[in-house]
This record gives sequence, C-alpha cells and structure tokens, in this order.
Amino acid sequence: MTAPAAIACALHPQRPAAGRCERCGRGFCRECLTPHAGRLACAACLRELAGPAAAPARAPGLPSGLAALLGLILLWSVYAGLGWGLARLPSDGHSDVPTPVHGSRP
Repeated sequence: MTAPAAIACALHPQRPAAGRCERCGRGFCRECLTPHAGRLACAACLRELAGPAAAPARAPGLPSGLAALLGLILLWSVYAGLGWGLARLPSDGHSDVPTPVHGSRP
C-alpha cells in the first residue's frame, strides 16, 4: 500500500498544509490560517466574514476647501492687522535717546 500524498498549501505549493479553512475547505500552511471565532479561516474567507470596510467617520463641520479658505483669510487678517498696528507707531518713539554726533568721542 502507498502513503497518501500530502496536501500542499493553496497559496504556497512548496509548503505542506497544516490545516483546512473551515469555510472554503482548502488546505493552507500555518502562516495562511488564522483562528477566528474558534475556527480556522484563510485570508479570503476572513475578508468575506468581516464584510465591506467601513469608511472612516468624518466629524461634521466645514468642507476642507472652505476651511482652508477661512484659514487663509484669518492668517491674512492677522498679518495685515500687525502691519497696520506697526505702521501706526510713532516714528519718534526713540526721541529720548541721544543721537551720537559723528566724529565725537564719549
């Protein structure tokens, strides 16, 4: 009598199968099988069991383009306000500091 042929992994034919996916019944090596809910499953069956990936939830608020525009307006306003404030400073703000006379030594 001859020995039965070893089952190969469905994804890695050079490796022997360590078990079968309990959903699809194909043989897989240890790296390809994952325990899920007390059963062994392959990656394809795990994706089907998980269902479609949910889109990440966005916080309600402004659309990103509008938020960027409002941010630029705010930045420009701060910059313009600082410029306006600096322009309003008196030019003789340092009148109490004596001006050195050229050619004189202290």
